[in-house]
Amino acid sequence: MTLFGFENCPAATRAQLARLTDGLRASCGDALQGVVLHGSLAMGSFSLQRSDIDLLALVDGPISDDVRAALTRVLLDVSMQPHPIEISVLDARAIAPWTHPAPYEFHYSESWRERAQTALLPSGTDPDLSAHVYLARARGRALLGSAPVDALPAAPEALYRAAILDDVLSDEFGLPGLLQSKTPVYVALNACRTLAYLLDGKLRSKDEGGMWALIELPWWYSSFVSKALEALRAGLPDPEYSIDDRTRFMNYLISRVRGGVKTGED
Repeated sequence: MTLFGFENCPAATRAQLARLTDGLRASCGDALQGVVLHGSLAMGSFSLQRSDIDLLALVDGPISDDVRAALTRVLLDVSMQPHPIEISVLDARAIAPWTHPAPYEFHYSESWRERAQTALLPSGTDPDLSAHVYLARARGRALLGSAPVDALPAAPEALYRAAILDDVLSDEFGLPGLLQSKTPVYVALNACRTLAYLLDGKLRSKDEGGMWALIELPWWYSSFVSKALEALRAGLPDPEYSIDDRTRFMNYLISRVRGGVKTGED
């Protein structure tokens, strides 16, 4: 099994986090209030082969273009060394009390690398931040500054629920696109943890969502979920699911997520 949490992650991962934190300090100076790790590395289900490092950084006030340029240089240098990084830099004054969609001062992920190499990355708003902050407050880890529950304002549970539903039911990343998806492991395990949350309100990683599904879903979906868990844990390529298997799993999970019925076969 190759899943890790912050406490037992490899030296190269720790070194990357240290370089990033140092780069954020150098770029933002005294305005930097905190850095929060969230997502799979904070929740103990980080895959060396598959996972991003997910972070939120808090600053005191808006940032200048010079700071934006410095942050871009840091991320271009540190991301993919060895893991992809996704980070949002938030103005602590602008997000308390919480607003939706929440504003960010700076955002970087590997999908923005090409743009970042030629232009300043802009500020903006992101509806997904409501889900990130809700999860970070519950299961995040402070790399700098106060504990996440103290550093981050409360995002309403209703916004978290809406965000995860939008994600799991989206044509691009969710269940409706499973037939053509090149990442069925992500789609399947994300759907499992979403359904689990809708039923019992517990926040889970993708690995934890898959384990829940093995117990709670009808047995004939166990093979689909087991293959996804094996690929996640062992760092294997996504399995070759048949169209029939994809269709059956997709239709069942969509009906369960939309219907909110109790566990067990209909």
